[in-house]
Amino acid sequence: MIILFSLFSLFAQADTFSKKILKVGPHHFSVVEVRPSVWVNEDCTKTCDALKAVEQLSKRSPGEMNVAGGVNPGSWRCKMMAHGNVFIAQDDAGNQQSFCRFKDASFVNNGALKTK
Repeated sequence: MIILFSLFSLFAQADTFSKKILKVGPHHFSVVEVRPSVWVNEDCTKTCDALKAVEQLSKRSPGEMNVAGGVNPGSWRCKMMAHGNVFIAQDDAGNQQSFCRFKDASFVNNGALKTK
């Protein structure tokens, strides 16, 4: 019985994500960490445009992103390579984080939009 409970606890933890609440203006929303440093909206934990963009950009070479002049690389990749829209969210402590929103209303933190 104890072994069965331990196995159940192990599998239950595998689907547990870190979660935080952010806000944009008066609107609050939840984001979850589906992989290390990859934060997406709560509805996007299995498949969505945001996760597809993360996968596609991870296969591209860094030479494809000629970013200059102090431009945020994640924001540039969002707009120019993933064809998303950038927005800034803030947590309760005032920390800001940029995200990329896609046509299906999914979004991911811009730091996750990395090339190889």
